[in-house]
Amino acid sequence: MTQLFEQLGNEVGKVIVMAVKKTFIMQGHKMTGALNDSIEYKVNATMDSVMLEFLMLDYGMVQNFGIAPERIPFNPGSGAKKSNYIDGLKKFAKLKLGKNDKEAERVAFAIAYKQKKEGMPTNGSKRMGKKTGAIFDALKDSEDEVQKLINKAFQELLIGKFYDVITEVQKKDSDNIKFYIK
Repeated sequence: MTQLFEQLGNEVGKVIVMAVKKTFIMQGHKMTGALNDSIEYKVNATMDSVMLEFLMLDYGMVQNFGIAPERIPFNPGSGAKKSNYIDGLKKFAKLKLGKNDKEAERVAFAIAYKQKKEGMPTNGSKRMGKKTGAIFDALKDSEDEVQKLINKAFQELLIGKFYDVITEVQKKDSDNIKFYIK
């Protein structure tokens, strides 16, 4: 039984991971590929259950849910000499937009001011298409395929149990059949 649940978990995990990766790419969340490369699953199967755990880089959840304006880590006029947030936006401007160091800094601050006002993603990026909800969209898109896998596993479970009952009846030379599923 554990093997059946482990197989089911692996099949479902693969379907969901592929759907999430595809949806992140469709939403434009592919710059270095690190987020998609980080998405994986783990299966924990027992005799009567299966649990799937999905893992990804932390910023995948940021991409999925977005960030409210008040949570943007940018405080103009704070006097801070260094900001990981601004550094990340500079890197984005260089990689995604092909800007040099000076241009990247200007772009980073422009994005920071815009995100501080509107949140992330900004209204401008939302106009280019949906930018959040990749995980929920992927789960919805893969729902039919996952249901088919579950139905197939349940059918295999029933057939196996029924075969066990018939075998037991033959051994005992009985005419009574009792069929239990736990």
